[in-house]
Amino acid sequence: RTNSNISNARTGSAKRMSQQAIQLIPYGQDPLQILARRLLRDHQHKLPNLSDVTVILAEAQAAPLLRSWLLELSDTKGFTALLGPRIVTLRDWIRPYFPSDIQVCDPQAQLLILVEALSQHPALLKAANPWALAADLISLFDELTLNHIDLPDNLQDFMHQLQTAYGLHDSGITALGQEARLVHTLWHAWHDQLQADGLTDAQAAYLLALTQSLQQLPAEHALYLAGFHRFNPAELNWLTTLLQRQQTCLLLHGQAGVAAERYHPDAALSGLLQHLPDTETEPVSDQSYSAALTLLFDETAGSLQARSQTLQQRYPESPLAPRLEVLMAQSAE
Repeated sequence: RTNSNISNARTGSAKRMSQQAIQLIPYGQDPLQILARRLLRDHQHKLPNLSDVTVILAEAQAAPLLRSWLLELSDTKGFTALLGPRIVTLRDWIRPYFPSDIQVCDPQAQLLILVEALSQHPALLKAANPWALAADLISLFDELTLNHIDLPDNLQDFMHQLQTAYGLHDSGITALGQEARLVHTLWHAWHDQLQADGLTDAQAAYLLALTQSLQQLPAEHALYLAGFHRFNPAELNWLTTLLQRQQTCLLLHGQAGVAAERYHPDAALSGLLQHLPDTETEPVSDQSYSAALTLLFDETAGSLQARSQTLQQRYPESPLAPRLEVLMAQSAE
């Protein structure tokens, strides 16, 4: 009976959301406007009360504009006031799901632990600033944790791992020896100290919270995600599970089917779409803007000057001018 109730709740949630869970929005359109329109459409039966809807944005700074679009579009539906949805970042939303039986090490404590570990290895530290080096190592360790990369216990195994990853010969790996020894030694010293103090680092706790949220998220609760273009492996697994449960809607900004070179704006998006189900494409209202961006970032279409000249010939009235500005700065800062 419980499983039946959960299934029915998820079915009800799916009915309230549009059938297509992944929506691709062209560059020429405002993704926040599209999101606001979709929220009002999916939950029109509850207007003007959207307080039980949750929107997860990649950047908190986008929240005011989303609220503005919701008010403007709801006014056209006859609702001059709106009880808006909860708008948060993923990190803020996941906070209540942190396991209660762990103690999370705060960032300052993590830094202190690494500085102390560095002081015990002066040969590794040499003349470097321990605080600056520890901060850099924390960033590296966070990336390793979020990508489910663990360092082997043996330094030689770690060196071989690096050699394979970089495609280096024995002579090439020698140059990385000092850095590899530093990272390997501090990684294990840091984790050993965390374990001794009964602490969990923030990123490991975050990964645990993602897993726990899948177990505790109410079946009738649906999430809307917007502004993202990449996810780490744990987040991608979390997202895929919610998509399979029909508990989330993901809005992506960019283009599909473009041959995305490494530095193309769609490179990250193209990689993400390979791991996700079929995507609905929003109708393009301003083809010239998207086409202009595609041409400008197409490295196979000649030099930047040649691409600009082609663009000028194709569109005498620049589709970029109303949206982009070129400003002079006195320094790189």
